[in-house]
Formats: sequence, C-alpha cells, structure tokens
Amino acid sequence: MGKKRISGYGEVLYSGVANRKVQAYYERGQLFLLSDGLYYQSHSKNIQGKAISILFSDIEHIDFFKARGFVSGGLEVVLSNDKTEYFAMRHYKEWKQLIEQAVAAQKSKRETPEFLAFERAALEAIIYSDPRLTSDGTIDTLLHQVKAAKVGKRYFTVSSFWTNYYYECDVPCLTDIYEGIFGGLNAFVPSVPNGIGLGLTISEGRIMQLEGYTYLGLAEPWPDDLTQFEFMDSDALSKRIGLR
Repeated sequence: MGKKRISGYGEVLYSGVANRKVQAYYERGQLFLLSDGLYYQSHSKNIQGKAISILFSDIEHIDFFKARGFVSGGLEVVLSNDKTEYFAMRHYKEWKQLIEQAVAAQKSKRETPEFLAFERAALEAIIYSDPRLTSDGTIDTLLHQVKAAKVGKRYFTVSSFWTNYYYECDVPCLTDIYEGIFGGLNAFVPSVPNGIGLGLTISEGRIMQLEGYTYLGLAEPWPDDLTQFEFMDSDALSKRIGLR
C-alpha cells in the first residue's frame, strides 16, 4: 500500500491526535506533518471547527507550552504573520523535533546555489525585458538595487516562491513614481513543461519582491533542479509548450 495522502496537500509523513486552541477552548482533531507544512483537521461539528494548513516557510519558531486541563504538554507555533497556533498533544517533544527538522530540510533543499543563481538571473531578465524599465538611468538604478538588495524573508510553497528584499544602506531610487508588479516574463525549465511565471514588485522606486510560480500549481511542483532554465515572453512560452 502507498503512503497516505491528503487531497490537494500531499503525502503524510507523520500524524496524531491533537487539540487546537480556538479562543477560550480546545477542539479535538488530527494533526498531519506533510512534506511542505502542517495540516490540521478538526473533528468538531461546530461552525468554528475547520481544517487549517501551515506552510513551513510561514513558521518563525516553535516553543513548548503547558496546556491547561491536559496532562501532556503542547506546542506553540509562531507564524510570520504575527499569528500563533496552539496544539496540545501526546509526544509533543517528538512533534517539535520532527517539525524543526522538516523546516530546516526544506530550507536547505530549496535555497541551493542553483536557485540563488536563478533568482538573480530572473531579476535582471525582468528588468531588461520590460520597456518601462529600460529607459536611460532607470535600468542603471535598478541594476544597482539588485546588487545592493538583501533578503528579508524568502517563502516557499509546493509550487511557488517569493522573496522580500531590504537595503542596509541608501540606494538610488527611481525618481518617477514606479509602483506595482512588473511581469510578462516566464521561465522554461525541463522539469516544468508548462513553464514558470515571474513577477517583480517595485514600491516607492525600489525593488521589493520577486515572485515565481508554476502555472499548474500542485500538478507541477516547484522544480528541485534549476541548473537549466531559459527566460521568454508569453508568446514564446506558448509556442514552446505547443499551445500555438
């Protein structure tokens, strides 16, 4: 028999009964450790009882906490959106170790030298491909920002990533008002037959975020191998994958 899977989320690596704190009470349910995050399914029939998913990339840190009314302890899962989830369960120490190992493994797997090279190349390719960004002075300013940008936070999902940037020193900004997402460029990778979409967010004259995503989502996960890639516009991608 194959390993258990949750439809739309992926393979189950570990699971167990858990009680999730909802306002002033705990609801009973099942917690699943997946390849890319946590999935909790409530057993409650109340309107508040529902399923939630937590990506590993959204987890800031995990602590122990003493759950009132339970003999065993629990986990406090602090998220990057300033929210915190509380779960009371048996074997909570084992759960903490497994989650922390999974978070570290995912980060090391995704943030490879090949990915970082792809990310840098994508930034420059979008800049060079968009006529709005290639006027005199504008392109030099943006390329200077690419060199100076530091990674504030990088998120991964099964089929996408996005990286937020910040700057440790003053860098030149675009004097005109540049706001919004600049896209129209795609990447073709052999293991992603339908291509990857790209978007560059500029705010207040500075590069602030890069996003990449596969067009088929879960059906075509983000590639592990990025040693070969080619940037192209939407027409070229359509011809490449046989849509035209």
